Amino acid sequence: MPQLIKRSAFGDLNFIRTWVNGNMHIGNLVEGGYAHLGGMPVTMKSELEDTIPKGKFLDEALLWFANKDKVKTSKEKKKRIMVESDGSYVFEDGSPIMGVGDLFSSMPIGPALDAAVVWFVAKAKGISQDKVTEKELNMAKMKEISEANYMCNICGKVCKTAVALSGHKRSHPAPVPDVPVTASEGAIAA
Repeated sequence: MPQLIKRSAFGDLNFIRTWVNGNMHIGNLVEGGYAHLGGMPVTMKSELEDTIPKGKFLDEALLWFANKDKVKTSKEKKKRIMVESDGSYVFEDGSPIMGVGDLFSSMPIGPALDAAVVWFVAKAKGISQDKVTEKELNMAKMKEISEANYMCNICGKVCKTAVALSGHKRSHPAPVPDVPVTASEGAIAA
């Protein structure tokens, strides 16, 4: 039985099964493909290898990853997505996109899918597409990354676990406290 997760930004996500490893939570979408439970698509092979235990399911995930960008020639015709003149996305038959699962099942991972996901998030939040600035898009991406990982507050590096973040923070030099120098210690008075 599929697991339905309602995400305000990404719509409804239907997962066949999910896996958790630390802060990484990945699922196999009913529509095909793999995504984080937050809704972002899996873009690196290491995400699958780090989260899914060795065995049949990891083999299936790695096979999907190796072939995800190849053109599929199957007997079952997938619904095509079209871009409207106002920049919105719809299926070829005019039916609306109901969730990012629709996008994942119809588009290969890449810049076009990223743009469609950004559009869907903006639509779900009620933001007009022309009002979405580059800064807002970057902030939304950083928020999504920081929710799925641990981000260093000193340099912004993203670590997968709290332990890795702790080790990374130790690599930064200790801050030097500000100590005021008085005139009697040799400070030059202005």
